[in-house]
Amino acid sequence: MFTDSVLPIPDDKFPSHQWPIDSVASGLGLKVAFPSNERRSFGRYGPTRGIALRGPPEGPFKEDCDGITIAGLIASIAVGQSDVAQFFNRVRKLLSGTRDPRPLRIYLDLCHAALSPADFEQAMRTQGRIRSLNSLERRIEDEARAEAERQARRIPWLTLLEYRKQHIEWEAFTLWAHAIEESEHRAPGWLCRMVEGRCPGIKFSKGTKLWKCLDTWKPKTIFAKPNREGWMRGVTFFAVRDLAYAQNWAYWGYCEQQWSIRRPASYPSFEDWMSAADNCSDEVLDSSGLREERKELVKAARRAGRERLERVVGAYLEIEAFACWLRPVLDARLPLPGGVQEEIKKRYPSLEMCDQWNCDQMWRFLKNSHFQEAQAERWFDAVVYTAELHPRRVKVIDYFSLYWSGHWPKRKPALYPSFELWRREAESYTPDGCAPDSASSVSSQG
Repeated sequence: MFTDSVLPIPDDKFPSHQWPIDSVASGLGLKVAFPSNERRSFGRYGPTRGIALRGPPEGPFKEDCDGITIAGLIASIAVGQSDVAQFFNRVRKLLSGTRDPRPLRIYLDLCHAALSPADFEQAMRTQGRIRSLNSLERRIEDEARAEAERQARRIPWLTLLEYRKQHIEWEAFTLWAHAIEESEHRAPGWLCRMVEGRCPGIKFSKGTKLWKCLDTWKPKTIFAKPNREGWMRGVTFFAVRDLAYAQNWAYWGYCEQQWSIRRPASYPSFEDWMSAADNCSDEVLDSSGLREERKELVKAARRAGRERLERVVGAYLEIEAFACWLRPVLDARLPLPGGVQEEIKKRYPSLEMCDQWNCDQMWRFLKNSHFQEAQAERWFDAVVYTAELHPRRVKVIDYFSLYWSGHWPKRKPALYPSFELWRREAESYTPDGCAPDSASSVSSQG
């Protein structure tokens, strides 16, 4: 889940390397966390001086242990802890053992950035242009997304959705246990019993933290199927970008900070902790390591409420699919078949189609008429963001762009399928070269 080791900073290196640490961490989408009560101050650490890098939800390789390991090595260079040659040999060894090392090679550029501002500028220079850390991160993100989407295309969307929900819930459970264990500096007996009851067969190892045992147990049990079949990134990439995941992560950071200052007399149950995370204040989000745009989206989702947001996201996906179904005939400026006109009147009575309308105009009308409340209360952005991550939408967009746009019955409009039939075809579509798996059951453990 996160790197656990604290990287000690020697007195002669502290705090002069603040700039490289912050720049590299930001470029990797990581948060710099300080292992003491004064987490936000470079001036006071208490008995232990050091840093720990932890990946927030938007980190492009949050789910990739190699990427996090490299980030930790970068930090060690930034504070002058490792021999440079030895460091790069370790990085190259990691890369050589990776099946598809292309995204991770970008970390080599960032390694140089940890050494000094001069090396940073040199490392970022390509063909006479300076590449920003943001552009490198976008490149990493794009490659990781492409791989996640490739894996996800093989899997029924309902299966993906259930596994994503389970991933969010199990990560929240791990964060809750992590916060308690860090506050107590050990795993209390009652917490171990709670974890054993929820996680059949979990093994506790002497000297290994409880939350790390959880992280070892989950891939072998709850997520054994996607790991075994090679589509776990299709789950994790999108799950860690879910707004509920981001909110849980922000609240976990708040709890760890508050409990390190004053240990509570008793700890909330997991259910109570989740309820508190759902209702955390703006101050909790503002003090988190989330990016500004992600903070605003989480706040917008909270204004909507979970149930209302899910309902409106469902309506958004329905309208978008309806628009994809109609787009070819509208863009071709052909008369609407009788069955299509009946479908429009049945589903959207207020929509009076004009012969001159194209699909984009119809979409704008439906959006403005169906999402007025979300727009007025300023949570429509959260609807769009959540819908764009939904596995059902990916299936529909794939079907439209890879099949329907080129195979719709242009010469025989009377054969235009009903929307229900079209949607069933779209939601079960698998592009050529992506063989679907026969089994799709989701583990119900926990």
